[in-house]
Amino acid sequence: MILSKIKAVGLFALVSSFIACGSEASLEIKGSWKSNYDALETIDETTWSSTASGVTSTYTIVKFDNENNMAITQNAADATYDPGKFNKIVWTDLVDDSFYYCMVDYSKESAEEAEASTTTADSNDPATTGCGGFAWTQLSAHSE
Repeated sequence: MILSKIKAVGLFALVSSFIACGSEASLEIKGSWKSNYDALETIDETTWSSTASGVTSTYTIVKFDNENNMAITQNAADATYDPGKFNKIVWTDLVDDSFYYCMVDYSKESAEEAEASTTTADSNDPATTGCGGFAWTQLSAHSE
């Protein structure tokens, strides 16, 4: 019984460190945000959800790295598109309660494959281009 508890605690620690990418305990972009596409996006350490036109999409955050402004997410098992697949999201630094993000790669078979992706985004002019030929999504702080 004690060994089972030790294993459970050890597994929790391992999973927690994988999700938070080392010693980072808090995702720097967590909060409630309004996008430039009129969507409400809510981000915490474990989920990233977006609601637009009454439809909500929720992704599980598998891993994040504040230093490199990157998160690996997984689509819901019942998602309409690419259920259970993994994605890589990058973001710009927060400035005046706002930032931009770009899903640089998506629909990968594993979190490891998504993280290893060499697809990049150009953040020089995120308001107009740099994310797969399109503008990045801008999020601004939202209070309900």
